[in-house]
Amino acid sequence: MAHAHGDAVPAAAGDTRATARRDRRLLALLIGAPLAAIAVAAWDPDRTGGPPLCPVRACTGIACPGCGLTRATGALLRGRLGDALHIHPFAVALVAQVALLWAVACTSAGRRALARPPAYATAAVAALNAGALVALWVTRLSTGWIDVVS
Repeated sequence: MAHAHGDAVPAAAGDTRATARRDRRLLALLIGAPLAAIAVAAWDPDRTGGPPLCPVRACTGIACPGCGLTRATGALLRGRLGDALHIHPFAVALVAQVALLWAVACTSAGRRALARPPAYATAAVAALNAGALVALWVTRLSTGWIDVVS
């Protein structure tokens, strides 16, 4: 809508704040994803000792669905695909999804698309990932791929 003098109506303050929040989230993704990848790749999962990273396993002795993902991701980021698949195969899917999201966010069209993703898309990706992770966990526990009790 235009004013009497032909000037556009100024954006609402809420729109400006929402845009600033969106821009901060995208900047965090663009900077944070590579930094996280470097940190995980620098960490050597073959090193022994130190506290367990999983609070579920530390408290119950039972590996959680995500047990091994950090070590597998570190192995994958260092180019050790076989080790990553053995430790936790879901790391490959996780790294692929983050890399794809990062690549999309690097483009202006991608940033616009990520600014307002359809709610059903976010929920669908989360549900598919959760279902795949739980199915893989059950398989890993039932086949002895991971220890039930540490």
